[in-house]
This record gives sequence, C-alpha cells and structure tokens, in this order.
Amino acid sequence: MGQGQRLQDARRVVAATTILSRAARRARRRQRAGEPWRPVVAEELRVAFEHLGPTYTKLGQMMASTPGVFPDYLVEGMQGCLDQVRPLPDALVQRVITEELGAPPHEVFAWFDTTPLASASIGQVHRARTVDGHDVVVKVQRPGITRRIDSDLRFMAAGARLVERVSVRARLVQPVATVEDFAQTLRGELSFMIEARAMEEITAALADFADADMIRIPTVHWRSTTPRVLTMDYVEGYRLDDVAAHERAGVDGAALLRTTVRGWLHGTLVHGVFHGDLHAGNLCVDTEGRACFIDFGICGHLSDEARTTCSGRSRRCWPATTGGWPRRCSCRSIPTRRSTSTRWCAIWSGRWRRSWTRRWGRCRTPRPSSRWYASACATACCCPRT
Repeated sequence: MGQGQRLQDARRVVAATTILSRAARRARRRQRAGEPWRPVVAEELRVAFEHLGPTYTKLGQMMASTPGVFPDYLVEGMQGCLDQVRPLPDALVQRVITEELGAPPHEVFAWFDTTPLASASIGQVHRARTVDGHDVVVKVQRPGITRRIDSDLRFMAAGARLVERVSVRARLVQPVATVEDFAQTLRGELSFMIEARAMEEITAALADFADADMIRIPTVHWRSTTPRVLTMDYVEGYRLDDVAAHERAGVDGAALLRTTVRGWLHGTLVHGVFHGDLHAGNLCVDTEGRACFIDFGICGHLSDEARTTCSGRSRRCWPATTGGWPRRCSCRSIPTRRSTSTRWCAIWSGRWRRSWTRRWGRCRTPRPSSRWYASACATACCCPRT
C-alpha cells in the first residue's frame, strides 16, 4: 500500500468518524427535546450513511432488506436507502455522460430529463428518449466511487478483524467473511456492462417459463451503454408491495407475486441464473399488470452440481414450471403453508435470519406494513398441506 493510499484511507476514517459523531450528537439533542429515541437514531444514522457515500448506503440497504437480523426501528429507518438517496448535481451527470458516450446528453438523446427519476447508492436514473423515439431510462454511475469504495472496504475489513478477535459472540456471524462477501458483491456492481449482460441472460432464462408473459425484463440499448452508463427501456408502473395501487389497478397482487417467485425459482433451478437483490424497491408492476425486475447489479449463478442437488432434494416441494402445486410436502426443511409469514425471510432471500437475543433461532415478526407482502411470499414458496 502506497503513501497516497494510506493518506486517503486515513482521511476516510476521519471523515466517517466525524460524520457519525455529529449524527450521534444530533440524535442526543433530539432525544433530550422529547422525541422518541429509536426513530431519531434510525433517521440520523440513515442521513449519516448517505453523507458517507455508496459503501455505507449499500450497508443501509442491507439493513433495510433484512428484518429479523437488525432491530425493527433500524429496518424501518433505513427504507430510504433503497431509493431515496441524495441525487447528484446536474453538472456531474452531464460530465459522466459526455465522458462515456462522447457527447452531452442533449446530443445523444432526443430528450433528457435533468431531474432524476430515482437515486441509489451506485448511481441515479434519468428519463430520456432516444432519437428513434423509444422511452428509456439512463443509469449514471456516481463519479469517483471506486476509490472511495476501496478505501471504505479496507476500513471495514480492519474493523471486522478486530471485532472477530475481541468478541466471542461476533465470531458466530463471521464478520470477516461477511465483509469479504459484501466487498465482492459491491465491486461487481461497479461495471454496468456486467449488469447489462445479466439482464439479457435472465431474459433468456425466463423465455421458457410457463407464465413468461407476466414477467418483464427491460431491454438494454447497447449503443448508449458503457461501464458507467446503462440505458434500458422505461417501465411505467408502481412498486410490487403497494397494496393500494393493486386495488386501484384491479391487479391480484398476491397471484402476481406468486408468479414472480415461481419465475425466480425457474431461472435459478432450471437455468442457474438469478437476480440476487430482489427487495421491494427492485420489483414493480407495469401498466399491463406484469411484474418487472429492475436493478440487476447483483446477480448470481448456480453450478450444475448445485442445481442438481437443489432440484433433487426439493423435487416434491418446488412447483413444476407448467404444473400446479404438489399435494404433499415431504421436505421438512421447507415450511408449509400453515407456517407464519415470519418464515418468509428464510425462503425469499435465502438467509436464515436469527434474532441475537435470548430467543436464539427465532425470527422476529415482520413489520405490519409488510405483512401482506410477506404472506404472499410465504404462500408462493410453501407447499400446501392435504
């Protein structure tokens, strides 16, 4: 490690310590003023993560997507990290597009909206229209994030090694391995070309799915796609967990979610490719009532051996691509429909979420606002009893 890199790491550590200390002081003042301390801590921590940049914002997204591992007030407070990150200045967006596509946005596209449609940890999305009349969205990567992410990850790795050395309880969650996995996933999101290829790969995997007409993957526009700029079809709709919007549109949300889960399982077990970041912010419903997958920054593959093992051990549990649900489930590792919706966390995201309390091994009750979403996921993944 060179002298310049050490200096940059030291600056990032000082910046992170300063911002988190200020957040703690603001939370303490608000608590003394009579505000409830839990929502205050969650809000101030979320704001601090946004100021610290993409690495910490991604950490907030992980906290927002893993109820049961983190306290409920942190899960609720970090929801803003999913799609409400501070936007980039317009000048930076123009600079990145000019550097990547060779011309400013108003020359590359027939129309370009300078107001971002959404802002996330790695980049932000703008609406545009191509010269041939297609409505698209342009995902622009935040400039200079590679160096910041590398510095933050080195700091996290050092902290994980320290925690694992001094805390016996922390060793149970293997913080060093967790940070290494987090670093590998985060670095994989820095090239939009990888994401674009993943979109086409998953599109091909779902082509032979029985209900493929109910699932939509945006089309990539390769002429306007580079490692830092991704252009794809614009999808107009609403979030999949918006129950009120389902009622207004006359869409059976539970049935659509079951189809979405079956499609995800089809791509995973039949073709070995899957979307690895399916939280509510990355699923929407378009105007035709189809479930749409977005944000393919995290995707994964299963080897033939892994797919054979999964398919063989769960043959009586997973639904057939063209058939219905089995009458009886013989796999004890997968809960049945009578299981509560708290078991959804172990099915949908692939993680057995445990509460670090005296009730070891039991999942916490999901948030009231997400009961419908969790119940539908549990119903989609579980086998009915006879």
